[in-house]
Amino acid sequence: MFLAREEVGNSSTSDALAGINRDTDNIDKEFFSVDRQQGNIDLTVDHEQAAVAADFTGEVMQKVDEILPDANNENSFLAGLGETLDTLGTWTGGILPSDAGNGGIIAQIPVLLGRSDSKQKVIQVATEDNISSDRTDEFIPIEQSDYFISASDETQAKLKGNNLYVTIEPVVIDSESASHQNSTNGMLNLEADALLGALGQTHNKDEVGYGSVLLSLNYNPTRGGLSDLLESGVDYFGGTTGMAKDTGEFMRDVTTARGSDGSNFANHSQGNLLTLQGYNYIANKGSYENGGFMGHDYFGLNSDSNTPVNTVAGFGSPVSVDRNKDFFESVFEFRGNSTQKGDPVAQILGGNTGQNETMSLLERLTSFDMSAHSDYKCTDHKGAVCGANND
Repeated sequence: MFLAREEVGNSSTSDALAGINRDTDNIDKEFFSVDRQQGNIDLTVDHEQAAVAADFTGEVMQKVDEILPDANNENSFLAGLGETLDTLGTWTGGILPSDAGNGGIIAQIPVLLGRSDSKQKVIQVATEDNISSDRTDEFIPIEQSDYFISASDETQAKLKGNNLYVTIEPVVIDSESASHQNSTNGMLNLEADALLGALGQTHNKDEVGYGSVLLSLNYNPTRGGLSDLLESGVDYFGGTTGMAKDTGEFMRDVTTARGSDGSNFANHSQGNLLTLQGYNYIANKGSYENGGFMGHDYFGLNSDSNTPVNTVAGFGSPVSVDRNKDFFESVFEFRGNSTQKGDPVAQILGGNTGQNETMSLLERLTSFDMSAHSDYKCTDHKGAVCGANND
């Protein structure tokens, strides 16, 4: 039996700002010292304290949405104010912070500088046959979830009636919870939209539904168009955002927990950038003891193909096939990119076309259609791994 979800009240302003030192006469964070000798000033920066201050500032900036009014607040005035801020935040691409925009660009700044994203979380969706008896209280029917309730009518229509269950709280990846199928979403996705896209990229759907489902979504939160673009730009040009680091940690946790059983990562749009840079972030740490991935001796290889048991596939990817081929060798087998005709993100930024093919610069600009960037299907990717348990 599945338990109904308990409603949790909104966090108060005092909770969001708890721990801030308000005693201005007793501040012990000294960032630099000044030594005046013979008319010269020696300024010494305390880098350790500066790092602590940066972490603290980044944490506060990411919590800005917790003190902004929620459009669903029980107080009608605050609800109206929240709805107005949400609308303005959308119009400005996240420049103006809002609760729905997770704090907008203010909260995104620490992530751009490499701080972990406080809104990143792992959500699991499953059919009843894949929920163990000791985890039934972790799931509720997807139609009862806040993710579903806040989704558009179109997304709701596509999700309901498939006998899907979703986790109530963020999932901690371990040997009991890790799933074969995993995904990271792209820009401007609410949770329900990200789940819908991930389901299509990892499971085969027919007129009955998705069949047996078990999927872990590494949710990449949106903070508005401009904020998400800046985040994508950092990773696209070789930087490593905090969300990319979070994605790398997710991949490390899943592959370690799954071991020789293997895992698949099917990513959409920006999720491919986060996966690539996240992989590099973890791989560059070296050994597992230093924070890197486990090696071939731990995972083993597929007995029939002598290839890695962990796989990666891209859908609508802004990362080219050629760029991806240079990575993933030690832990993952890259199964290639699937690009729908006219997808501008995959076509213009990634130079991708069709199945694992590339195109010239001139060809990239000939024709594109933004609608082609969505509704990818696992079965349309010739190299993709589909099904809850690779069946």
